[in-house]
Amino acid sequence: MKRIFLLAVLVFALSGSIFSQSLVRVYTTDAQILSHLDVASVRPGAYADVVLWEKDKGYLLSAGVDYEPLIDDLPGYYASRLDPMLSMGGYHTYSEVVAWLDSVYNEHTDIVSPPESIGYSCEGRAIYIIKISDNPTVDEDEPEILYDAMHHAREPGSMELILYFISYLLDNYGISDDATYLVNNREMFFIPIVNPDGYVYNEITNPGGGGMWRKNRRDNGDGTFGVDPNRNYGYMWGYDDEGSSPNPADETYRGPEAFSEPETQTMRGFYAGRNILLNLSYHTYSAMYLAPWGYTADTCADYSKFMEMMQLFSKENHYIYGSGATTIYPTNGDANDWAYGDTITKPRVLSVTPEAGSGEDGFWPPTERIIPINQDNLPANIRLAYMAVSYVHYGDVVIFDSLGNENGFLDPGETLSVSCRVRNCGLGTSREVIGRIVSASSHIEVIRDSVLWSPVSSFENSEYESFLIHLSDDAEPGAAARIVLSCTEDIGYVEQETVSFIIGTPETLFAENFDGSGDDFFVVSGSEWQRGVPVADVGSHSAPNVWATVLAGDYHDRQTAVLSSPVIHIDSTAKYLSFWHWYDIEYDGICYDGGNVKIVVDGGMPAVVSPLTGYTGVFYEYSSMAGDSCFSGMSNGWKNVMFDISAYCGDDVRFLFSFCSDNYVHHLGWYIDDFAIVGYTATSVEAEERINLPLSLDVYVSPNPFNSRLVINISSSSDREHTVTIRNILGEAVIVERLPVGVESFCYEPTTEGSGIYFVTVTDGECSVTKKVVYLK
Repeated sequence: MKRIFLLAVLVFALSGSIFSQSLVRVYTTDAQILSHLDVASVRPGAYADVVLWEKDKGYLLSAGVDYEPLIDDLPGYYASRLDPMLSMGGYHTYSEVVAWLDSVYNEHTDIVSPPESIGYSCEGRAIYIIKISDNPTVDEDEPEILYDAMHHAREPGSMELILYFISYLLDNYGISDDATYLVNNREMFFIPIVNPDGYVYNEITNPGGGGMWRKNRRDNGDGTFGVDPNRNYGYMWGYDDEGSSPNPADETYRGPEAFSEPETQTMRGFYAGRNILLNLSYHTYSAMYLAPWGYTADTCADYSKFMEMMQLFSKENHYIYGSGATTIYPTNGDANDWAYGDTITKPRVLSVTPEAGSGEDGFWPPTERIIPINQDNLPANIRLAYMAVSYVHYGDVVIFDSLGNENGFLDPGETLSVSCRVRNCGLGTSREVIGRIVSASSHIEVIRDSVLWSPVSSFENSEYESFLIHLSDDAEPGAAARIVLSCTEDIGYVEQETVSFIIGTPETLFAENFDGSGDDFFVVSGSEWQRGVPVADVGSHSAPNVWATVLAGDYHDRQTAVLSSPVIHIDSTAKYLSFWHWYDIEYDGICYDGGNVKIVVDGGMPAVVSPLTGYTGVFYEYSSMAGDSCFSGMSNGWKNVMFDISAYCGDDVRFLFSFCSDNYVHHLGWYIDDFAIVGYTATSVEAEERINLPLSLDVYVSPNPFNSRLVINISSSSDREHTVTIRNILGEAVIVERLPVGVESFCYEPTTEGSGIYFVTVTDGECSVTKKVVYLK
């Protein structure tokens, strides 16, 4: 017993301050400074939250960097949130993971390979892998996918995500279509712990959980221990001293040379013997998906593919996504860049790093958060496995009254076309794709409930196919209606989209496009909000003018600015406030800056009104508008937004556009155009029947919908010249072209026009034909 006690004392003594790390905030994001620190999270351009070790205090003092304490005893804080009755607070230990892998193999020998040691750590611990497939011990000609975790020893949540997905596949094989299909048609490899020594070290020092050791346990020979495995890979290893550190004492120490560590050598050896196509390399935390590159802000060749994939990964959990260097901070010698960038020792791999869990979850989420975080990431794991061949989802969806009065609006009594195309976000060609539609509103009857698309090539769109629905005669104008679309290759997964639209023909009761000699909007407070022509990157929805936080972009820090409409009487027929907006506002899962719309009734107190599609989130706790809902992040183009204001009929109101920014980081801002108050009426189908459509004139437009070029062909017995006029949905002409006698075709290529419904009218002076077209940018 005495020897055991002395050993424990020795461990405590050698570990120094391992039990007293704190979490602090340093008000710099200088990559050179951060490379010497143990960075937990970064708010780009503002500050970094850093795990402060005793050795770091002197460095910060010498660098002249102040810090603000956030959590004094970080391991103790994490441990206090864990269940003390469970081993490691509810997280599997290394030995428990090994036993668990043996157990699932013994229970599922038909679809799980025996756990195999593919290499050993610095201290001689095995790095285990299993394969799940229908013939697990046979190397079949099936797409190969890798899921790995715990390059960093203090991120056990990443390992739990792997174990959870394994359990899902095994528990649902032969029961759910997706688990069965994936097991039968993929070879899925799982490495739950890449860095076993560091994790065991955390178990020794903090057996109840909360240990903060990050690196492996290499003895650097100078009194320091550990290399960061996620800075030790060969691609762009040591590219600079910002994305990794040459100092053995630093948490991002990259090692003496590329692949100096047995853990990364093990990963290299595994890849060299396989044909891995896709990889999720799990870390925690920050609620992000990170793609290459980490070493540079330049985009990689497959950046657009990565963005499409990550957009689908984040569909349910709403993680933000982008390249590692631009989304969080630069790294070099990391697993992501090597998996993608090295095409000499292995094939190229599309590799993404999820940073699972939120800032509140931290490195050791509370015990009760383990399962919810696993569930949040399950859809991404499933989608990745499908993407090795194909994964289709809805792209563009356009609803128009092709079998109604063709006035461009969706009126009661009309039969509507729901024109859709799907997109394949996979590495191979899809099978035939089945689309289905169901009504989610009582006034919609589905007439054509299914369509079939031909196989779709990798990262390509299908052709358009159309469902048919009918609006009942008693559907209420102005009411929101919903349909639910689904698509599948009939191989397990079903991708769904809910689409909403407004019933009826809009009637504009008040409109302001800000393009006249003046308007009655005015700035209430703050130095933001300007009227005029915006920066070129933003443009306007209808040229030339908009209201913008700052026309030149780059709004200011510490602003609370309010733009007001004039007093508007809300007529009894009014239903919606509508406007178009474009925004790029600081957001990384937290709404640091943002804007919202408020209504003031008869001089009363402002109240936030919510758009039909909802706000992005709420202002964070340190904002002067803390708790208010707001738009934040990026709109990705000009978007129409509508607010139900029917509750204010009969009132005199003003609408306030309130914008708020905090002390750090500013983006291009918020831009407003084409403000309107609209009601909705029902336009008779019979009343809008087309007239003046003689047999001597006909017009053919293709493709429809179109996205870059519209071909207009004319068939006419007239010997007159023809005039082609294209108008937007407001009736404004966007182009007028006179065609000489004998010219019977015209190509229209939009330049500044926005997506939407347009009307093509061809006339010869006596007769005219109008066709409705849909432009999708």
